[in-house]
Amino acid sequence: MCKTSIILWIANAAGPARSAAVKVAKSMECCDAAQSAWKTAKAALDLFRSDGHLNDRSWAQARVAEALATLAGGAWTTVRNRLQARTAFTFLDRLHAQLSQLPISPELRAALVRLGWLRHRSWGKHGVGSPFRVVNGHDGGAHGRCRDDR
Repeated sequence: MCKTSIILWIANAAGPARSAAVKVAKSMECCDAAQSAWKTAKAALDLFRSDGHLNDRSWAQARVAEALATLAGGAWTTVRNRLQARTAFTFLDRLHAQLSQLPISPELRAALVRLGWLRHRSWGKHGVGSPFRVVNGHDGGAHGRCRDDR
């Protein structure tokens, strides 16, 4: 094989490789966008917002609506359906209803919420000071269980 034919062979092989690289890059961008959208939706299902306020239905639904635009495809169908279910945010409605029934002043209620947020933030995922601890090397995932130490 002469030098020219080797160069032509490399040039011809580079075209499909370049095309495959572009496809992989686009796929990774979609994966990163979906991961970011999932983090947004997951944060919307937390008790507290990042600013320390109690989460509420309207705020959570708005964050989930942002995320749903990116969570496309068959792999996300179940997640989308559950996030769009009428009962997905009922726990937030009940939380606010129960807090409003407490016979305490609004200032004390706000202070208790702030304290709860600070404790929640300092725990992280079952971190130091958490009332939960790891049992049998698992943190409560599908193959383990979390034990309440309280």
